[in-house]
Order: sequence, then structure tokens, then C-alpha cells
Amino acid sequence: MSGLSTYTQNAILNWLKGTAMPTAPAGVYVGLFNGDPTDAGSGGAEVTTTVRTAGRVAATFGTITGNTSMANSADVDFGQAAGAATASHFGLFSAASGG
Repeated sequence: MSGLSTYTQNAILNWLKGTAMPTAPAGVYVGLFNGDPTDAGSGGAEVTTTVRTAGRVAATFGTITGNTSMANSADVDFGQAAGAATASHFGLFSAASGG
């Protein structure tokens, strides 16, 4: 299940086995990275911005369309980078920091 975090992969597999039901996150946050954060979350470095020192911004989503997609319902504005930075990847998180 490449592209999903190890946590998310395990949650899906446990759900399919019937051993655990994933709990919806209280919020969803988007983080920018200067490299691949990897499934385990050990790669890349999170880009800091003037909006969030951890670089993560809360995201909200609209209605699911055609059982296949959904879009954010408001702009996700990271503000200006705190310094020179290149963002090549993004990650979705259940916490503003950590997670």
C-alpha cells in the first residue's frame, strides 16, 4: 500500500480483518516536505512557514463526489516560507504536530 503511512496501512488491514474499526481523525492537517516523508514518516524535512512553525495547516473537505474523490472546501494557505525552502512532497496528518 505504498503512499499510505504505516499507521494508515495497519488501520486498513485491521479493519479488513475485522479486528479494529479506524476512528475518524478530529482534524486533518497538511504538511509540506522537502523530500519524501516515507511511509514510516522518517524521511524528508518538514518545511516551516510563517503560518505554522510545524508547517502544518488545517484542511477541511467538501462532499465526496462519485464515490471516488473529494476536494478541500477552503484554501490551504501556508504563508511564506520562514527561509529558503523547496517543497517537493506533502503529507496528511491527524495532528498539527507529531502524528
